Amino acid sequence: MLIVALVPLSRAAAQSFEAKPSLNVSQEWDDNVLSRETDERSSWVTRTRPGITLSARDEKGTLDLDLGLTFRNYWSLRDIDGIDQHYALRGKRKLSDRFEMDLRASHRVADNRDDIFENVDGSDFLIQSERPDVIYDEAIVGARYALTSRTNLVGSFDYERREYDDNRLIRDTQVRDLDTVGGSIGLEHVLTPLDQLSLSYGVSRSDQDPASSVSSVPDQRDELGTLTLAWTRAWSPKWSSRASVGQRWIDAERFDVPVVVFDVQEIVIPGSGSVRLLTNPRAVELDESDSSSGLVGSLSLTRQLPRGDLTFGLSRDARTGGAGATTSSSIEIHTFFAQLSHRLSDRVKLRLSGSFSDYESIGEFDVPILPNAQFDDFCVPGSRRRQVPGATGNEAIWCTVEATSEVDLEQLRLDLQVDWRMRKDINAYARFSLIDQDSKGRTLRSFERHRISVGFRYQFDPE
Repeated sequence: MLIVALVPLSRAAAQSFEAKPSLNVSQEWDDNVLSRETDERSSWVTRTRPGITLSARDEKGTLDLDLGLTFRNYWSLRDIDGIDQHYALRGKRKLSDRFEMDLRASHRVADNRDDIFENVDGSDFLIQSERPDVIYDEAIVGARYALTSRTNLVGSFDYERREYDDNRLIRDTQVRDLDTVGGSIGLEHVLTPLDQLSLSYGVSRSDQDPASSVSSVPDQRDELGTLTLAWTRAWSPKWSSRASVGQRWIDAERFDVPVVVFDVQEIVIPGSGSVRLLTNPRAVELDESDSSSGLVGSLSLTRQLPRGDLTFGLSRDARTGGAGATTSSSIEIHTFFAQLSHRLSDRVKLRLSGSFSDYESIGEFDVPILPNAQFDDFCVPGSRRRQVPGATGNEAIWCTVEATSEVDLEQLRLDLQVDWRMRKDINAYARFSLIDQDSKGRTLRSFERHRISVGFRYQFDPE
């Protein structure tokens, strides 16, 4: 719909059409390119980003198309050199005095994998690097309709896709292809000149598949619904705040989960009674499901400074339950964040952002064990008898016991950037970033990574 609405813009705005080529070149030092806990690999990295922005504008809307490439050259790790692609579309259109729409869409290709030939036992052996190619697609269509002078009806539709190249070295269950479709609808109401309330409800569905064809991890689908109430207030010309609280529901399914089952057969021995034996072992694939819910919320404060602004706050994400084999779990994520933007002079701007997140998850999982024919229910004390749906008698039986898995993750992120406007069309910048991740979980890594870079950006200005 928005594309159709933007067609008149492209026709009527020929006189306002602009093409702005750009070039971004940076030199970076990365002390842990692969984000490893041990055997860290450091390297200088040169990035060259040519691009062009095509823009069309009229009195009712705008339309921008960004096209770009990034050439990555690792001085010490030539096997992960690559060429990334980036395409982005942004548009906004006022269809009437009350109704307007906007669009954001992007397509990115991260060229992260090269084939490496290494000599193993005197022969060439093909080894793939740890970074597969990844395709990212995102699209968000938003709409706003003014019901009254103080109340707006808002809605959105969003789509996200992440697809990895099939890399047979990937065994990590966290590396999955992803397809997500969602939407939301809500109301925005101005209570007073200082206060605004918003109420929204959103739903989404995510399908996750293993990124490797040799992975035994089952497919998973998550259906999520979130109801959120938010309050924004301007306390003074310098201070403002935003608080939100909501409820989240998640229904998770796992498909074709492999389980080994047995039949129990009773054999009568004349004069000696009978014995029971486990027979016909076989693998079956079952679907599993679970539900979760929890409270979410955030609080942030913003301070207007003479030459910039400062924002800081807290957010909390809480969930219970889990997917598939998880029968009971609790997840709590607490994040403190801060961001400072300050203009040091007319030409120099400072940006500083940071966050500290604490992630805790405790889950109880069903672990399959062999049945035992010596017991009446064919499972040892403390375990649970399970049977394939639709099976009768003592057929297709297996047993499970509960096990507990705990993940505790702390992550610190810092990012500092200084921009210097040398000329109207040339900017220079210096940047420092830090990621420090400490994990006690089995599937999450602990690592520390520092990056320092300098560069410049040129963008043609037709004016």
